[in-house]
Amino acid sequence: MKKWPILLSILCGLVLCGVLIGAWFTADKTPPEATLPETAVTTEQTAAPTTEAVTEPTVEPTTAPTEPPYPTYETPDESQLHCRHAFVYDLTNRRLLYTYGDQNESISPASLTKLMTCYVALQYLDTDTVITVGEEAGFIAPDSSIAAIRQGNRLTVEMILQGTLMQSGNDGAYVLAVAAGRAIAADPKLDARTALATFMAEVNLWLQRNGLTGTHFVTPDGYDAEGHHTTAANLLQIARLALNEPMIAKYAAMEKAVVTYESGENYTWVNTNWLLRETDFPDLYCPEANGLKTGGTRKAGNCVIATFDDGDRQLMIGVLGCEIINDRFVDARFLFDHFRNPVE
Repeated sequence: MKKWPILLSILCGLVLCGVLIGAWFTADKTPPEATLPETAVTTEQTAAPTTEAVTEPTVEPTTAPTEPPYPTYETPDESQLHCRHAFVYDLTNRRLLYTYGDQNESISPASLTKLMTCYVALQYLDTDTVITVGEEAGFIAPDSSIAAIRQGNRLTVEMILQGTLMQSGNDGAYVLAVAAGRAIAADPKLDARTALATFMAEVNLWLQRNGLTGTHFVTPDGYDAEGHHTTAANLLQIARLALNEPMIAKYAAMEKAVVTYESGENYTWVNTNWLLRETDFPDLYCPEANGLKTGGTRKAGNCVIATFDDGDRQLMIGVLGCEIINDRFVDARFLFDHFRNPVE
């Protein structure tokens, strides 16, 4: 009788036993996890069970306003406007209410430039510093508007600022620019032309830092010059920036002032903004007006950025590029009268 079948059977039996024994040792002997009842809390985000009726939370519509509705306005009759560009801005609520003309078109700013000149100068000069006026007062063009600030006069930075804003003095703008240029260079003896160049470079740096890439200034007074340009949109931002300086807001709103220089000269300055005061054109006077700056050159036309007190808010209205000097004020009043009355 052959033995190999018997041996083979024994061998297979041993293998089968080894497999069963190994499976028994490697098996997970942990009892199966109990099934949690449906009312159990399994995570922090799962709500505790309740026997009360569940009320679904009210979901606000995504279009619901987060603040009280802002008033809307009808478009003004633009056939009444005399300007090439205009804007109406709510300073209190920081809302642009209206624009007329291409706000990004390159234009000449005229004396509205002085808002930026005064603003940058005040970053480097103390208002009570006494300045002795030098040759820079004579850098102005022959047909410039002036504040009677002449070489040899001694007056404070605050007085120069006042004359630059109220009388739109080109002489004042140059004196401020040179004084600030010397302060920037930390060299009180720097020659006037170099100080002026230093200041204008600094003005353009400030413009760039504030994102006003549509503007480049060559002169501190805004007199027409090659490469001196801005946009209506940038002028709005420049005016807003200037109003951050209380001294600018103060003197841009003053109708008339009598000043005495440190060197003894006396002058009366009258604001060039006819919205602020009685003139030979009484219809232009607006009691609610409280600033800001006029301008006018051949390239720019006649311009004004005017601010108004409209009860619980302040409005800023820019009117740019009028052919006739009075029309800038006519347009500003027209736009103010329109936008002080929202559609109900």
